[in-house]
Amino acid sequence: MESDIFTYLFVILETSNKLTRWGNLMKKSQMSLGIIFASALAVAVPGLTLAKTAKPAAHHAGDVVLLPDRMQRDKLLKEKAKQVIQEAVDAVMATRQALTALEHGNVKEAEAALEIATGKLHLLVARYPELGLLPVDVDVVVRTLDADAEAIKKAEKQVEDLVDDKRYQDARVILDQLRDDITVTVVSLPLATYPHDIEAIAPLLEAGKLDEAKAALAETIDSLVVTEEVTPLAVLRAEDLLDKAFALEHTADLNDPKVRDSILKLTQQARENLAVAQFLGYGKKKDYKQLYNAISALEKTVKSKRHGGGLWNKIKQKLHALKQKLGQPREKK
Repeated sequence: MESDIFTYLFVILETSNKLTRWGNLMKKSQMSLGIIFASALAVAVPGLTLAKTAKPAAHHAGDVVLLPDRMQRDKLLKEKAKQVIQEAVDAVMATRQALTALEHGNVKEAEAALEIATGKLHLLVARYPELGLLPVDVDVVVRTLDADAEAIKKAEKQVEDLVDDKRYQDARVILDQLRDDITVTVVSLPLATYPHDIEAIAPLLEAGKLDEAKAALAETIDSLVVTEEVTPLAVLRAEDLLDKAFALEHTADLNDPKVRDSILKLTQQARENLAVAQFLGYGKKKDYKQLYNAISALEKTVKSKRHGGGLWNKIKQKLHALKQKLGQPREKK
């Protein structure tokens, strides 16, 4: 079987405190939402071609220019960063400082750090009694796959063949790269348990049980809850296309065949992007059915030179419901 090139374009964004081991989360004096850009990576996979050689496409008059993935990412990062609660960040940092102090045998410094953590936690309990999790850090990763639905189905068949041949590692290489999404990782302080855990450490220090105190601090830091929200980029692209179609339908003359063609081109491209998300396994076929039906109803209306009216609201509602379902936060074990 000839080796083709699986072109997998991705951009990785990560915080300066890399969230791989949560016990090391607060080693730096400040938490930041730094962004690191990685270049495109081409991976050779036997018998698989998902995309043509990637190069910038020329745009002509009337072409659709999608909202870049980077803009989607920046918008999402800005929204999520607003959820980070500084007092919770300070409490976790103070916890880490207390552990570091104990590791160096400095009990007084550890006690001072714990006093800071306790004060911040009392404030948080009073201010946010209804919240179970308080965000302290956000990490955003964007992976972009250049492929259409047909190429993805071809890749699926190749994975099946590789598994049948027990070539699991080759199959895994393909599967690992069949991603086109924005993954938001949120690290949160569990308000129901964290304050109690911190308060239980002071008596250990007073009793001179430093090893137990260190173990308790490490366990408290490890109790930070990590959740992931995965949003398919293809769904966001479809949303952008539909927004453009909506704007055109509301500002242009539907009696003009060129206008109708432009709107239908946008809705068709939106449908194709939704198909990509579906074939990549972001949700099930039934999750997309109502949205497809709403788009089809709109297209019929546009072809008859009539405005969509309530159909647009229906499309937006179905699209919002799809995004909500696909992007449900999941705890990362």
